[in-house]
Parts: sequence; C-alpha cells; structure tokens
Amino acid sequence: MSWNTILFEKRGHTACITLNRPEVLNSISIEMMKELKRAYQLGLITEIVPADKLMERAWEIADTVNLNAPLAVRGTRMAIRKGLSLPIYEAELLAESYRVRCARTDDAAEGPMAFIEKRDPVWKAG
Repeated sequence: MSWNTILFEKRGHTACITLNRPEVLNSISIEMMKELKRAYQLGLITEIVPADKLMERAWEIADTVNLNAPLAVRGTRMAIRKGLSLPIYEAELLAESYRVRCARTDDAAEGPMAFIEKRDPVWKAG
C-alpha cells in the first residue's frame, strides 16, 4: 500500500507511523485523515502515542498483559515468536497446542471464578 502523507516504517515486529507533511509542519489534511483512517481499519494503528511517551505506554500495556495467567502469557508469547517463522496453518496448530495445555491447568478455572467473585485472580502456575 502506498501512502502520501504518512510514513510507515517496520521495526522488527512492530511499526512506526510518522506524519509526513513537514512543509506545513505536519498539519493534518483531509488526505492524511483518510490515510490514517485506512491504516486504522487495516489494524496498522491501534492508538496514537507521542514518541516521547512510547516506552511508557509500552510498559503500561506489558503490565496489563502480565496481569493474566503466567502460563497463558508465556504460551501466547511462544506461539507468536515461533509462529512467525511457520506457515499460517502450522502456526495455528502450534497456538492451539499451547491453548489446550493452558486449558488443562487450575489457572484456566481461576480466571473466570475470580471474575464472578469480583476479586483478583490468584495464579498457581508460574
């Protein structure tokens, strides 16, 4: 996809989108709004964070993810990392194998039970 008013730079498994209208101090135009909307629709953008707040926001997201069951988080990370080098069908099988393993743990019941009881979960698997 070609963009006229935004730059899309892939950095490993993430990307950085930069406004590209320096001649007008990156003021937002109708064309830029359309491109940003399309990037959002495609899932290239989930939120906008100023560059100087990027790592702070990344740590906030990591903290939120880490509130989940440790085995589930670890399994998800492993499935993503290993799955990146596999054909999609094999990656899906790998992810499903991690999901099945997690579903057989006490933590799989703890999450919904804690939600119903309106309390923080107490994860047992580490």
